[in-house]
Amino acid sequence: DKKCYGFLRDVLQRPNAGDGTAQLIGLVADQRCNSEHTRADVMFLGQATHFASGAARLHVETGATLWFAVMLHNKRYYKSSDPNEKPFRLIVRPISTTPSSSKENTTSMVQAFASMLEKVVLESPEQYLWMHDLWKQRAGKLVR
Repeated sequence: DKKCYGFLRDVLQRPNAGDGTAQLIGLVADQRCNSEHTRADVMFLGQATHFASGAARLHVETGATLWFAVMLHNKRYYKSSDPNEKPFRLIVRPISTTPSSSKENTTSMVQAFASMLEKVVLESPEQYLWMHDLWKQRAGKLVR
């Protein structure tokens, strides 16, 4: 959505408060990106896949740090007597790439995200809730 994208870009370009605090904005990407302007074509689970590119484009435009984050359910929590054991585990990794142009940079960052997500899915497939078909449009073209 153009209004949301513009708002987020404006927020990310504002300086942080003078008290040393930083701002954090989390984005949950659309499941299927039909517009070539809002997606990047990357490889995911061995298939060409459309992924939302908004977070990477915001990073290119604003210079804001871009992170990959995923929360996994910790099954050991229910059997553990360790008071430090938690029901969920948060994984946070920086996404960093340095290609030459912004379009290449955006696609490279989205590919880095897709590769990180793929690694998590392959390590813990039971944790990945997949209620949509990432390759629906591609399959339709192959059938015709």
